[in-house]
Amino acid sequence: VTLATPFESRHRLLGSDGVYRWFALRALPQFNAQGDLVEWHSAALEVVDAAPEVEHHRLLWTADAASFSRHFLNVGPSCGWPDNLRAPLSWDAQLASVSADQRSAYRDAMEGLAAGRSIEVRYEIRNAEGQRFDVEDTAFPLVETDGSINRFIGESRVRRQAAAKVVMIDPARRGCNLRKVLESHGLEVEVCDKARRRVRGRSDIGLVIYCSNSTVVDILGMAEAVRSELPDIPMVVLGDPLASPHDIITLHEAGVLDVLSYASNDQAQALSVMPHIDLFLNNNILELPSRPTKQALSRLSPRELEILEQAVIGGTSKTIGRMLGISPRTVDYHRGKALDKLGMKAVTQAVDLFTPPTALLHRRY
Repeated sequence: VTLATPFESRHRLLGSDGVYRWFALRALPQFNAQGDLVEWHSAALEVVDAAPEVEHHRLLWTADAASFSRHFLNVGPSCGWPDNLRAPLSWDAQLASVSADQRSAYRDAMEGLAAGRSIEVRYEIRNAEGQRFDVEDTAFPLVETDGSINRFIGESRVRRQAAAKVVMIDPARRGCNLRKVLESHGLEVEVCDKARRRVRGRSDIGLVIYCSNSTVVDILGMAEAVRSELPDIPMVVLGDPLASPHDIITLHEAGVLDVLSYASNDQAQALSVMPHIDLFLNNNILELPSRPTKQALSRLSPRELEILEQAVIGGTSKTIGRMLGISPRTVDYHRGKALDKLGMKAVTQAVDLFTPPTALLHRRY
């Protein structure tokens, strides 16, 4: 909206009946003869399946016909694969990133390209951080007047796969049945006694499930531990705490997305857990419909982004520091650094980068 350019986005909107529903929004700016923006034309279409579409990145590239090394032309900060696209991507690096069972098909496609045929090929890749991506390549050879082929031109459409790993913190082993049900749905479940720091190659964690002792104090303590050891990973709790409405709000603000009763059957618990896993990797798409906006905010660290978001909604250095457990001076430092990266001088300039809090069911959504 700020850039006055057409956009499409998806949002959960609250209806008059109090129920949130998914809508696909499309907006087109209208200009007068002088080029001034006069109004917006928009349409909202309800998405009945309520499943947000995973955004894809379009990467244009050229490749050397002899070495097959790729040079990417439109590298942006928002794409997570490969880890450094600014340097040429060698043939060996390409093969190493492609899934083992698809390498032969990928090699055959490249050989067809070298033989002078245009290609379309789909395959799965994994970057150095362990994230999985689905890639669709379309490419064709550049044939010289003498019939020789020196270069290829292509486009890669890259989509990040949904996380399939769940960490279940279960000291008393009360969630064994839920674990079996989740595994039957194709999810990998790791059971541990406490929150463990995420290590290299384990970035595919999509959800934390905590089997609590059904007290608010216990759940809050674990929520803080998860927030510290596994930042930005959503958390669902199994338990039956005697919680007041104020306690429920406190749990929600601490990062607890849902509290499921031990009395519920295993299938019902699993059905409640699955949507959180699907939504986790689409956070930016739902909150930040503009691609330039997402690319701008991708330059910020998670700490800078969190502090700037809290500052935009009215948080002071003291209140933000108290919430995050850091000093007001540290808050000022990160906020200033975030504004410098965005080329801004005041927090008020960043207001348009974030969805208003009243439009979000939860900040992670």
